[in-house]
Amino acid sequence: MKRKNCIFLIITFLSVSIIFISCRKQSTEWKGTIEEVGGITVVKNSIEPKLGEITFELEEDLSIGNQDNDNFVFFRARDVEGDSKGNIYVLDAGNHRIQKFDINGNYLLSIGKEGEGPGDLRNPIDIFIDNKDLIYISDVGINRLSVFDSEGNFMDSCNFKENSVGKIIGVNPNGELALIMDSTSQNTDQNFMFFLYQLNIYSPNLEYISTLYELDIPIMQHFVREGKRLSLSVPFQKRICSIMDSTGNLYIGDSHKGKIMVYSLTGQCIRQIINE
Repeated sequence: MKRKNCIFLIITFLSVSIIFISCRKQSTEWKGTIEEVGGITVVKNSIEPKLGEITFELEEDLSIGNQDNDNFVFFRARDVEGDSKGNIYVLDAGNHRIQKFDINGNYLLSIGKEGEGPGDLRNPIDIFIDNKDLIYISDVGINRLSVFDSEGNFMDSCNFKENSVGKIIGVNPNGELALIMDSTSQNTDQNFMFFLYQLNIYSPNLEYISTLYELDIPIMQHFVREGKRLSLSVPFQKRICSIMDSTGNLYIGDSHKGKIMVYSLTGQCIRQIINE
């Protein structure tokens, strides 16, 4: 357990109350367009939002944390998830573990420990729980995805070599896993170093199926002047984000292209949402 420089972090679960306080126009007419392009529905939104400006307030519902008890002390808490029974899982990255609490915040058990063996964790960064309450954990320290049951028993794992494991997007109705991966490459012609994001699909056995979407962006450029090498970071890096709905559709946001794409369960792009 890491006690030195330990960060006592309160995990707060918030109930959100949306309050429409001010709208520039009440139910203004939507000024966007919808058209079919190559079998894909393209939605183009106007800059002015239909509902105007929206504000909301947050009210604390539950707080978990106690610096006098090791089970309630979190060192770099990176993520929080819940299962079908309302249990709460806190990804405690600095302590290489997942802490499980019941719906009232009572401690139940710890999942994982520091190491490289089956079921061990080194630097977990993301957690996802599917509709069977299986727990998926991505770990950049050993570049591995591990799977546990709800009681913390180790089930399976997949090690990666060429790409680095990233955010877990979801598990579709076919049991297939959507996962964002990344890697770096060098372009010798322009002296650029590139960062490649990939959204990959894996089988229930964690075998690679396909790459659904990818984004290649420059992150650093190298210069040589008077025999000295200079490297400059490229500002305003772009990236992709994604989420999966209950039917297995994947929504992929690409900040480089400024649009959202919707892919069906079969991997077909069926919709695009674009802003002016």
